Amino acid sequence: MKKTGVICRDEEMLILERSSILCVDYKNIIGIFCDHPYLKIKILDRKDKYIYYTIEEISYLLPDFFILCNRSSIVNIH
Repeated sequence: MKKTGVICRDEEMLILERSSILCVDYKNIIGIFCDHPYLKIKILDRKDKYIYYTIEEISYLLPDFFILCNRSSIVNIH
């Protein structure tokens, strides 16, 4: 399976899929959690989004207010 593209910009995350682009503000992301072999992104007022990344790969892309709590979860401290 091909990885879903993720681009982290100043105030938003772009999730690139085959036929669509989802733009999510960081303030709307509750957390990112392992759901092997995918990561589940919990978003306020939206359906959960699944991406094919490791927790380590995504943690390097996110800004400093996302904290790696353990080996399977990242939370937004704002």
